[in-house]
Amino acid sequence: MKKLLIAVGVGVLMCAAAFAGCVNKPPHTEHDYNYEYIGASGHKVTCNCCDLDETNPHNYTYEYVDGDTHKRTCVDCNFSDTVAHGYVYEYLDGKSHKVTCSSCNLDVTAVHDFSYEYVDESGHKKTCAICNNAETVAHDYKYEYIDKNTHKRSCGICNVIETMSHDYEYEKIDESNHKTTCSHCVELNETDEHEYFNETDLICDPCEYKRDWYKLMTADAKESISADGYVNDNIGDFSQYVGTSAYRTVTTADEFIQAIMDARWKYSSAWNADTLKVEQALTAEGSVHVIEIANDLDLGFNHISENYRAKTIKDSHSYVESYCRGKQSNIDKFSMSEMYTEHGISKIKIENTNNLLVYSKNGARLTHAGFSILSCDNVVFRNLEMDEMWQWEDAASSTTGNVGDYDAFGWAYFKVAHSGYVWIDHCTFGKSYDGQIDYSNPVYNTAGTAFRAPYGANGENGLHISWCAFNAGSDDKDGYLYKMMAKIEEEYQAGKQNYLYYNALRKGGISFEDILYGLAIPQKKGFLCGDSGNGKEDYDYNLSLQISFANCLFKNIEDRLPKLRGGNAYMYNCVVDSTEYMTYRTKLRAAGAASRVTSVNGGWKCALVSQGIVCGNGGSFKAENCIFKGIETLLKNNDSGGTTEGDKVRPVDAGYQLVNCSYQKTAESTPTTTGFTNSSSSTLKAENFRWHTETGEAPFEVEELELSELESILNHPWYGAGVNDIMQEKLLKSNYCE
Repeated sequence: MKKLLIAVGVGVLMCAAAFAGCVNKPPHTEHDYNYEYIGASGHKVTCNCCDLDETNPHNYTYEYVDGDTHKRTCVDCNFSDTVAHGYVYEYLDGKSHKVTCSSCNLDVTAVHDFSYEYVDESGHKKTCAICNNAETVAHDYKYEYIDKNTHKRSCGICNVIETMSHDYEYEKIDESNHKTTCSHCVELNETDEHEYFNETDLICDPCEYKRDWYKLMTADAKESISADGYVNDNIGDFSQYVGTSAYRTVTTADEFIQAIMDARWKYSSAWNADTLKVEQALTAEGSVHVIEIANDLDLGFNHISENYRAKTIKDSHSYVESYCRGKQSNIDKFSMSEMYTEHGISKIKIENTNNLLVYSKNGARLTHAGFSILSCDNVVFRNLEMDEMWQWEDAASSTTGNVGDYDAFGWAYFKVAHSGYVWIDHCTFGKSYDGQIDYSNPVYNTAGTAFRAPYGANGENGLHISWCAFNAGSDDKDGYLYKMMAKIEEEYQAGKQNYLYYNALRKGGISFEDILYGLAIPQKKGFLCGDSGNGKEDYDYNLSLQISFANCLFKNIEDRLPKLRGGNAYMYNCVVDSTEYMTYRTKLRAAGAASRVTSVNGGWKCALVSQGIVCGNGGSFKAENCIFKGIETLLKNNDSGGTTEGDKVRPVDAGYQLVNCSYQKTAESTPTTTGFTNSSSSTLKAENFRWHTETGEAPFEVEELELSELESILNHPWYGAGVNDIMQEKLLKSNYCE
């Protein structure tokens, strides 16, 4: 080691010690060092020329020996020994770390020295004892078969051992069985029967095999979904058109209207007074016989292309017209909804059409439109949902007449006239402004009506409505009806005067809820069968009406189940439940709702009708295997007689039969099978009932059902009332008994 030298003259260096008491030694420019090993911590340093005497640490150099040690040598005192490395560790990856020595040139890569600790079933924690890196990794499981239900699972690393259920895998074999294996145990290989949640579940829970619902149906069930009632044996099989140009799939409103146009027949009809028959000449048969609606369609008048719309009131040959055509004065007087102004309401005209099925495999939703079926035969609508055909009736002027009648606009889902056989099946209906379905004059055997005859007319007719759900309105807060009513309530709260009828109810202490459930949601009118004439009209044609309702659900309908003016109506296997409406009707009547609105205008109405079967003018109604709930007056005749015209007179009296039916007036009432309320017992009598057939006999028979089973049948998941996505291509058939 060298001591500090300082300059004492030009070119002369002397030991600093000479200036620090080193007076007995001659000045010198460098120490003459001596080093004496003391120990591992250092050595003694002296100078032969001066009094220098210090202890200093070794001045090591290092030489790698092996993976464990290196040799260190002091460059001053020459001491050397072999010592362990001063390791430094650096993580590289999941397998290794870098090892270096803080002194020598050791630089190697070494594998981790792991220890393992169980965390949970997904993994364990592995920690390197050297570099201290830790991470959670998946177990290295091994599996050992125990029995059909369990296996042993162990991790060969962290040594966790568990007994647990197999991780099953399933493979479909056939309609009865599937193969069951374990993704881990090769020993498990079983053939098992399919498993279903219940007898109506179609999907095997383990293997997701879908069984054929149709094969599982009983003969009676197949018969019940066939075209029966008044269209029995008169509806064709539309499956013959699959794969042909006569089968049209549509995805837009315009495509739908074009398909209806292409389905229309071109022919002429005339009455031969000599033969007393309709004579027809066919020009062109319709080219479309099946229209499949693949998705929801908004059929509002504002969404139909100009090419298809009626442009004037006199444009009677169009295929679509506004359902408010000719009603401009009413539009001006009433407070029209945003639904109407945005979408419009269409009347889609299916006329002079034979052998047509309109259906959807998935229950497509059609909004803002109704259908006029005129001069048609063998026309079928199946598996369609129809909605958004209603608006709250109100006015901003107290001089507007007849608010609350819902007669200003005739919006209905179907109006059927001068037609042969029509079948409406498995459809779901929301609330409509006027009635749900109207059915009128089926006769075309006179000089004045012959031009209305469907092609091939033979005088036979029948409207059959089966497996449909008539749901009235909905309280869904995202639905159009609730939003409409909520907006009217907002305007009331803001002090606006656009809805005087509504405002009168609210000012009278009637709540939004009571208005919603007592007036907005219930369906005011159901089904009108037969037209009213002018008081002198021959009513014989109404006696030819034939309508049947089978396996339907009716909810919260106030009136007309149906209203029958002549002819026969046969309702069987149906449930009518207006209990909710009856509850809110009672509240509204107690609050004096009618007087609240007449205080604004004496001609305004809040009738709160609760009627069921309304039958008159020679009509006869029969209900069999039906449940009626929440109806104050089950039976009524409110028709009047006509004026004699020669030997013709419009009859007043009507008849009814109720067979295996139950009636419950209110939710608190006890159901009865005999105590049916009849407010017109003098003109609507059981003894007046008769079949308007050539033989006077029933046109078909209905099998008796247990009423206790009826609601479960109508809610069956495969074929219950309303739309479904189960029947699919089977909807092309009309007879399921073949």
